[in-house]
Amino acid sequence: KTWKDYLKLAKLKFKPDMMISAYLSSPSEKMLWQASKLPNDDLCSENAIIIKRHNRYPLVIDPSFQALTFILDFYSEKKIEKTKIIH
Repeated sequence: KTWKDYLKLAKLKFKPDMMISAYLSSPSEKMLWQASKLPNDDLCSENAIIIKRHNRYPLVIDPSFQALTFILDFYSEKKIEKTKIIH
């Protein structure tokens, strides 16, 4: 809502129903994510955007292992290691 208010104040045209994920990612990028086993829903897309645009290492809490599967597949060339905290 806040960024839409700023756009209105600046008198810039925009689609009021546009999702922030549509602005921060492209359809082709979403297709690549889906090809890497990311489910096709808004929450997963928003999480993929955060993972892509992070400044540091993001903390991923993933009880269903969907994000883990996606990250390991999509970023396979980066030699990512998964860890598990046992308490």
